[in-house]
Amino acid sequence: MKKILFFSYVFYPDNEIGAVRVSELVQRLSEEYECYVVVSNRSKKSEREHIHFIYINDCNHSETYTQKTDNKKRANKNQKKFGHNSIRECLFQFKLMFKEYKYYRRFKKEYLSSSNIKFDYILFTYNPLCNLFCGLMTKKKYPQTPLIADFRDPIDVPLVPKINRFVYRMIQNVACKRADLIIPVSYGYENKIVRKKYLDKSHVITNGFSYIRKADLIPKKFSFLYIGSTYDGKRDFSPLFCAIKKLLDENRIDKSDIVIEYAGKDYLGFEKYINKFNLNDYYSYLGTLSRDECYQKETESFYLILSTWNTSDYQGVIPGKLYEYMASGRKILSVCTGNKEGSEAGKMIMEHQLGYAIEINYDLDHLCNYIFNDYISFKNGVYKYNPKDINNYSYDIIAKRYIEEINKLGE
Repeated sequence: MKKILFFSYVFYPDNEIGAVRVSELVQRLSEEYECYVVVSNRSKKSEREHIHFIYINDCNHSETYTQKTDNKKRANKNQKKFGHNSIRECLFQFKLMFKEYKYYRRFKKEYLSSSNIKFDYILFTYNPLCNLFCGLMTKKKYPQTPLIADFRDPIDVPLVPKINRFVYRMIQNVACKRADLIIPVSYGYENKIVRKKYLDKSHVITNGFSYIRKADLIPKKFSFLYIGSTYDGKRDFSPLFCAIKKLLDENRIDKSDIVIEYAGKDYLGFEKYINKFNLNDYYSYLGTLSRDECYQKETESFYLILSTWNTSDYQGVIPGKLYEYMASGRKILSVCTGNKEGSEAGKMIMEHQLGYAIEINYDLDHLCNYIFNDYISFKNGVYKYNPKDINNYSYDIIAKRYIEEINKLGE
């Protein structure tokens, strides 16, 4: 059985969105390969057949996912106070990058220098950056071993100072040059990461879901549920809440039927829009939920709110929540902000009949009528939802595509 070395900072059962893709893939790839997974020793312990875990001492590494969120919030505050390209913000970004590199140094000291195992493939998933550093340096030690670069996100993003972005772009280019196979999760990301230079070794393989969950036939309330971060209030729910407010003011929806629910830590960012449209009487904060509790709550809701963005310099954003919602058996209301029409996530929602995509130039009356028609069905005890061709996004299918691409490297 061939061996694959994976670099993933987190892994199931960690309750982090970054753990989902690699955990689902490794679970299925372990039926074909012997899998070794390098994770932080802060990751929750997990034991599975044909999967070996290599825990790296991470006592001084600040980039746990909780702290990563805190660092992003601190970066946002730095940008507001000192400017987007301030020296303070640049130094802060370089400090974070240095701590990512220290994680690789520990991996090298604790495992790479002493290991005699010969791997047939090396695979890193970005983000965080420490996975990429480990993958590149392992490839340097074993240049004949194929390297697979799995990009859940681009490294080069417009949210950091120009000098840091230049460095990140260089790192991204080096990773693409040294990789034997590049796997972005969307076509927009492929265009941003790979561009035209490495298209010959790039293959888009999306995220997905593990199985379709059974939903209640008719939700008890005409409910709108949002789960997750609002990215320090940058996600804008105004178009949707404006439509809800309009329907309530026009008495087209019975006030006793509706509830707007939020689950997560970033409740202040969500409540900002609740307050803006005076929807407090219909709002319920659920606190933080476990992954299983989130799944259960999704199947009990009428609408699941998805928030994303699409700009001229940052396209291809497809939140992992879209695939999670896709498996819930519930309609999705996607709210996209930015300056560019036609987001990839919105196209998926409309193409697969998953719900309604609210893009930049949306029609408020059309959105209101869509919600109102669903409300009439709700009052009549009917839930109309007929998604189209979503089985291709199951991780069983995605893993088969992954195996096909990996096997081509051995030909």
